[in-house]
Amino acid sequence: MPALVAGTPVVCRFCYRTWTDAESATADYVYADMVRRAALDPRDNEEALVHWCPRCDTPTIIDVERDWSFYLCLGCAAVFDTLIWCKKGCGSLIDPKTNDFDICPACMARLRENT
Repeated sequence: MPALVAGTPVVCRFCYRTWTDAESATADYVYADMVRRAALDPRDNEEALVHWCPRCDTPTIIDVERDWSFYLCLGCAAVFDTLIWCKKGCGSLIDPKTNDFDICPACMARLRENT
């Protein structure tokens, strides 16, 4: 049952815990998720489970379904269902609904500097 309410503050409706910053809530969520799923896939690690949000630019976005089909940002409470990876291979996620290119803003800035 979904119990985590994103935004500021982040609140768990199951245990009634409140986090004043989304990054702490993200770290706790990822840790709990890693412990719960360790027997299923021991290759999981925090870097693979936490991503930078393309909307609020904080490391607070999580892959809720674990199949790359549904993302939630614990910082700005944005929900994404169509994120794609940056084509330059940097590991950033891009929202194709708001980005006309398949390249993240950081890689785009680097490309502009090199031209």
